[in-house]
Order: sequence, then structure tokens, then C-alpha cells
Amino acid sequence: MLLVDDSAAQRRLLARLLKRGGYDVIEAANGAEALQLCERLAPDLVLSDWVMPEMTGLQFCAAFRQLSRPNYGYFVLLTSNADAHAITEGLQAGADDF
Repeated sequence: MLLVDDSAAQRRLLARLLKRGGYDVIEAANGAEALQLCERLAPDLVLSDWVMPEMTGLQFCAAFRQLSRPNYGYFVLLTSNADAHAITEGLQAGADDF
């Protein structure tokens, strides 16, 4: 599982909870770093913050969907925005869930 968030504190908290749940967690601090990891590791599951500098989670999701992969990668965008337009935008970028 790949966890992407520009907040180190948020990443640490989520990673700790996920590891307790039995997940192997790889962390990235931004979308560009995460995309490089995805090219090498092809994670089955990505949890990505939506709001990040340089490359948003939405942009990262769209780029993730363009990668050549051996299997399907499930992509979850982490956001507090429950607006219908934002959800539509996320789904159009390739997100599976929020």
C-alpha cells in the first residue's frame, strides 16, 4: 500500500494505524515522489491526500491511471470535501473511492 500526504504528521498517524491493521505501508510526501514509486513498485492500493503542493492528489490519480501496470491499482482520495462536484471530479480522474 502506498500512502501519500504532504503532512508528515498525518502520514505517520495513518501509517501507524494501517500497519496495526496488517498493511505493508510505503510512504510518499507528494504526488511526484509517489508517481516515481508507482512506476517501480506497482502498489495494489493507494491512499492519497487530495490537497498537496506541486501535484494534487487529483493530478496524481490521473497520472497513476496512465501508468502501464501488471494489475489493477485501487485508488482512494483522502478529502473532507463531500461536495458532489468534487466527487465527480475525483471519479473522472480515476479515483475508486473517497
